[in-house]
Amino acid sequence: MRDTPLIRLARRLAVDTDGNILLMTTLGLLTLVFGLGFVVDFSRAEAAQTELNAIADAAALTAVDPQMIYQSNTVAQTAATAMWNAQTANLSGLTNISMTPSVTTGSGIGGLRNVTITWTANSTNLFANLLGVSSLALSGSASTAASQPPNINFYIMVDNSPSMLIPNSATGITNLQGTTSTSDGGCAFTCHNREPQTSYTYEVTKKVGSTTYVVWTPDSSYTSPSVTGPQYYMLVNTSNNRVYDSGANRLNNYTVCTGSDGTTATSVSMATTASGCSGTTISGQWADGYWAVENYSVLYPGQSNITLRIDDANNAVNALGPYAYNLSTTNNATYALQEFFYDSIISDPQNLFPSLPSGASQISGTPVVQMTSMTTLTSSTAFAPPTIPVPRWVNSSCMTSSSCPNVSGGDTTDNINMLKEMNSYMPNPGTGQTGSTPQEVLFLITDGYDDMYGSNRGPFTTAILAQCSAIKARGIKIAVIYTQYLASSILPAYPSYAAVLTPTDQVASALQSCASTNASGTPLYYAVTQNQSIVPALQQLFAAVVQSAYLVS
Repeated sequence: MRDTPLIRLARRLAVDTDGNILLMTTLGLLTLVFGLGFVVDFSRAEAAQTELNAIADAAALTAVDPQMIYQSNTVAQTAATAMWNAQTANLSGLTNISMTPSVTTGSGIGGLRNVTITWTANSTNLFANLLGVSSLALSGSASTAASQPPNINFYIMVDNSPSMLIPNSATGITNLQGTTSTSDGGCAFTCHNREPQTSYTYEVTKKVGSTTYVVWTPDSSYTSPSVTGPQYYMLVNTSNNRVYDSGANRLNNYTVCTGSDGTTATSVSMATTASGCSGTTISGQWADGYWAVENYSVLYPGQSNITLRIDDANNAVNALGPYAYNLSTTNNATYALQEFFYDSIISDPQNLFPSLPSGASQISGTPVVQMTSMTTLTSSTAFAPPTIPVPRWVNSSCMTSSSCPNVSGGDTTDNINMLKEMNSYMPNPGTGQTGSTPQEVLFLITDGYDDMYGSNRGPFTTAILAQCSAIKARGIKIAVIYTQYLASSILPAYPSYAAVLTPTDQVASALQSCASTNASGTPLYYAVTQNQSIVPALQQLFAAVVQSAYLVS
């Protein structure tokens, strides 16, 4: 042991027994002080080690940053070293700080980059230095691995079945139910399922004062002598067949007639003179729930029109283009988007389904419609899909007749054939790296309800899930946005639909089984329920899919 002044003092005291109690007390205090000093030294060293490990983590991640991943290993190693030096330059209480970086890449262009940072340092002691221990040795390491963010093609499939025409908020449901509370029992779920007819049994009503009127809509606006500006609906008191304008002012000589135009849907004529229905008439129809959705602000001035789930889905897909483009520039990757919808409009002799937008086309013999071509996101405005058309009316008789806008047999949500078609349509995926073809991802925006007349009417079946599995087996990812129903919004009219939602949501569990999973085993799945918007949900799920497509650990 080194002969220090403190040791020599201890020797002298050992041969002098006078004042032993004072000596023992002094030694006890010294032991306590040095014990506390050692705690302080170790605490400082531990804090320094934690800080240096955090800096090592940051340095390792610098080498696999989305922009750096495309640089050479030498450039990445230099960047990691620069990060380490900048962060450790002004650290106090440390000496002999040393870092060794290792940056390697697996075989193949765009292969996995592995980064390891190992470091050593000494933490200067404040108290143990008095006993000859000047510092404590520290060491640590950090490692990470990542591949280049891959190029990806995204196929966005939107469920366009009639059940997507439900309001997306509690307020919208309440408002729509209020317009149909007298005639249709308060409908919000598929309340468009009555096509216009001569009977007003299932149509829209409006209460003015103590009188409840049925709403009639002309094919074009009309002029009332009592209300300024063009008018878009009339009110009919069915107890006496009297007709009123939108302000509930009597329109003398107006009389409801009946008739059919024979091509689109049953129309109802309105006589406008004392000659009655044999004289001048204007054509129109009883307003239905879908008219109320589109014209709620006209029916109730000061209110907004009712947003439907399909409207929200349209908004979400349109907003995804700029979001995905910005993410592609951040990741230095190429993303491409293509939109589809699926419903069944192969046979539509009644012309109930609106014309497809310019550029859209139905894939022959399938329920799938291509809304756009595959569009590479070269700018924030490159992907600008048109609005998805929706059938204005779907009559319940369509479920038993092939003369309706559905595939023979009355199919309205043909999930199994949609998945089969998409499996055929999408090419085999590549790695998405430079020199390979893009990865492929199928997005589903759906209420998850399979509605096939004479077949399945409920959650995805084993056969449908088998189609999901066939797609995933090819290396194509499936991500699902579930536009969830609340049982309260579809009862009491549709108890069979509500039965699969409570007490356990069977639709949700089936869709999660259809979805791919990320590295932690979590499904690429997002549920959007009442009062929630699809817009942020689609963007969050998109980001999760992109993150799951390449490894960062």
